[in-house]
Amino acid sequence: MSAIMMGIGAGLSLLGANAAASGVTKAGRYNKQIADRNAKVAEQKAELRLFRAEQDIVKFRSQYQGLAGEQQVQYSKANILTGTGTALEVAMKSAEEMDADINNLEYNAKSEAGDYRDQAANMRLQGQLKLFEAKSQAKAMRLQAMGKFAGSMASI
Repeated sequence: MSAIMMGIGAGLSLLGANAAASGVTKAGRYNKQIADRNAKVAEQKAELRLFRAEQDIVKFRSQYQGLAGEQQVQYSKANILTGTGTALEVAMKSAEEMDADINNLEYNAKSEAGDYRDQAANMRLQGQLKLFEAKSQAKAMRLQAMGKFAGSMASI
């Protein structure tokens, strides 16, 4: 009777260890899903940053056009020809500064987007690592449980 009880106990222990191992694997899959979701959010942030930069550039160009128009009005009021001499130099300098500002906006947006994409890649890698660790832990739990079960059965 004692041998039967020991066998039942060993079997229940094995079942419990298998259930725990399954739980660890499921937790690893869940952690990977969270990491993948967070990675998608980071990628969306990257795309949104680039989109907002495009909007900022359109707005900036519109503001520049208003400034250039105001310069022309002021030159006209002062009877200065806008396409020559100092007026032309000022207009060209303003256009160069606008181009530099736009390039800066684009560079910063691409840099931030790249950072978000790097974060996304790291999140995915972390998710894969968590899943691998969970599967390894589950496998170790199952092997340990099988060893205990075999030892228990051998002692009966």
